[in-house]
Amino acid sequence: MDKQFKITYSTTKRLLENDVLVLVTAAGLCGTDEYFKFHDMVLRHEGISIVKQVSPEVQTLQKGDRKESFLLRLLNSLTDVKAAPLMCARSSVFSALKNASLLLGDKVRIIGVGSLSYLAIQFAAKQGYRVTAFSRTSTKRDNAIGLGAVKFHELSEFSDDSITPLDVLLIATSCLVNLMALRGRVVILSTLDREINIPAILLVIRALSIQGLAIALRCCSTEMLQFASRNMIRPIVETFLLTVEGITKAM
Repeated sequence: MDKQFKITYSTTKRLLENDVLVLVTAAGLCGTDEYFKFHDMVLRHEGISIVKQVSPEVQTLQKGDRKESFLLRLLNSLTDVKAAPLMCARSSVFSALKNASLLLGDKVRIIGVGSLSYLAIQFAAKQGYRVTAFSRTSTKRDNAIGLGAVKFHELSEFSDDSITPLDVLLIATSCLVNLMALRGRVVILSTLDREINIPAILLVIRALSIQGLAIALRCCSTEMLQFASRNMIRPIVETFLLTVEGITKAM
């Protein structure tokens, strides 16, 4: 591909009513950024920032405040690097679990073990659910178990009969709807550009529901950050500089 990233410099505009100028110190890189990496926009995802300037009308913020993407207060127990990935992934995993009507001890299966699923396993386990993780490779086993999964299965090594029916399925890659229990819920987390084929007969005879996930509300962000801080939930991160070379390498 002959296109390249570039840095564009501009003069800061005069702040208008209710405007806030921030300096981004850390930001996550989401899979959705792949779709926009050569568009005329800044590549980053819901970062952590320091307030540099506020307009006179802004009364709740002041210069030097450390904030997350919705300009909500960031807990001191979370570093910028550890907090930044939470701001996107929390919309996908924390909100999914919160809205799934689960009970303590319910079975949650997470398909795909990667950056998003590392957080999903931690959030689900810390909320008292029994987590089983599935991956295409056995090299993810130790990570999954270490983060709180009670079981791990390589996708090629199990049969439907060996898995007890599950209550909620979080899909971060491929789909295994045949594992669902009666009235189970399937939550689509993956943004990969592929079809997910679900037999209609399974939806009918097992009364399944399928849910896509929108961006979480601001109130959910505060709740997620407090829960993550209280339960020592941390993403597994790889860091890159916010430069042309760093972004190119990261993508």
